[in-house]
Amino acid sequence: MNLEDLLRETVDRAVREALARHAPGAGRPDPLDYLAPEGIAELLKFEVETVRELLNSKHLPGVKVRGKWRTSRAELAAHLAKLKLEQRGVGPGVPDPDQVGAELARDMRRPKKAG
Repeated sequence: MNLEDLLRETVDRAVREALARHAPGAGRPDPLDYLAPEGIAELLKFEVETVRELLNSKHLPGVKVRGKWRTSRAELAAHLAKLKLEQRGVGPGVPDPDQVGAELARDMRRPKKAG
């Protein structure tokens, strides 16, 4: 499997996970699936302060919970895969997996038109 296929598979998996999060009756996210800046720094081999700066500037996905940053592993993987694909010129503007998942879930809940 080449790098492009691996990246596409990663994005596809992230979209499936996002779709599952937006599905009717989806449970609460697993708290172990979220990373603090220290965990992201360890994975990316960055300084923790660099990760915080990237989160504050919206260059990395994340949400503040009670003043502390958290990022889901799926969102981080999808974001990095999207950046790699864009840098390689494989389809500009790869869609955000959460947005795609929400749209797919919404479409699935709509009643089908007869005809």
